[in-house]
Amino acid sequence: MLITVPRVLLLTLALLTAVAASAQDGKLSVSVDHSGNDVVGQRLAFAVREAIRSSAGYRLEQPRDALLHLSLITLDPERAPSNTGFWTAAAVSYTMRNGLPYEKGNPQTWYAINLSTSIVIAGTSRVEEQAKSILAVLDKQVDEYRKAMQPK
Repeated sequence: MLITVPRVLLLTLALLTAVAASAQDGKLSVSVDHSGNDVVGQRLAFAVREAIRSSAGYRLEQPRDALLHLSLITLDPERAPSNTGFWTAAAVSYTMRNGLPYEKGNPQTWYAINLSTSIVIAGTSRVEEQAKSILAVLDKQVDEYRKAMQPK
């Protein structure tokens, strides 16, 4: 589907409106969702939330109120019970709420905007470091989206 100039302007306006509403305190709102029963994965999700709370640019919010959303799915890749609990494999999805007005025949107005997806491996000693890396990827994706949405 070809995006026309008016459509680009509408997308830019929608992003700026969503960012302005989200960033009343100068911070972008982010929610974090975690699915997984492994101990290291739960620690990783907690560390990501803590990294957002201590961030100068982001604020932790509930999903319905957040502009940005991080979804983590984790599992312990070890099969032997004696080796479990030392590391996690995580799929991380970075999305942004779609601020476009709903149009019945236009699926681009229905779904969240996918910014990126990544795989993270974290051991017990590197959980906080990986959480900060996840936040750095989010920051990079937001910057790239902003640049792409600026009129040429």
